[in-house]
Amino acid sequence: MNLGRVVYRTQVTGRPILLTSRGRGIAAVQGLEDFEKTADELRFVKAVCLSFTRTVN
Repeated sequence: MNLGRVVYRTQVTGRPILLTSRGRGIAAVQGLEDFEKTADELRFVKAVCLSFTRTVN
């Protein structure tokens, strides 16, 4: 496996790649831009949920 190719492929396709060992997933490789975007979206959703929870109670 050529790690450079794996990273390049994630950047070109915008999709993560699942690394496996003996047929089981052990890690995922994701481009940095996609990772940061996903992390930002997750923080936003958590903030909205927390705000909603505090409003309801």
